Amino acid sequence: MTLARARELAILSLLKAHPAHGYDIARAVAAGPLAHLGLSRPAVYAILDRFEKRGWITGETTGSGSYPDKTVMSLTQDGHAAQDEALDALAQASLPPIAPLMAILLAHDAGADLPSSLIDRMIEERRSRLLELRGDKDHIATSTALLAINLTQAELAALETLKSAG
Repeated sequence: MTLARARELAILSLLKAHPAHGYDIARAVAAGPLAHLGLSRPAVYAILDRFEKRGWITGETTGSGSYPDKTVMSLTQDGHAAQDEALDALAQASLPPIAPLMAILLAHDAGADLPSSLIDRMIEERRSRLLELRGDKDHIATSTALLAINLTQAELAALETLKSAG
């Protein structure tokens, strides 16, 4: 999964959880763990424009007093299907880096059913990656290897928690 697809999946997942306007989405992805996606406010609006052209979202404009009107976006049936298709495609994808994993976990948090085969494969890939990292005697003492090990362990812990909860 590319970073661009991970960003789209994250926004689809936010909208699946609840309708929102662009500013709220931009705020949500700028803070906390979603900040790993590196989405700016203009990028969020560009993604929303693409979604609207694809028929994945629909907007309802509401007045907000003395402030400019807001357009609250909701997923259409095609948008729900697009999120499902993105999650299904992950079952065939290679090991996702941290940003797409954040999008996958967000999709779960928004109520998406993740295929158990996807979670199992991701757990096995991370276990294998940890063995490789720990077995690399040429680099084991470097700060880069330490970071890679710690990130992979954190990803593995999150995935194992997700599996045990499901």
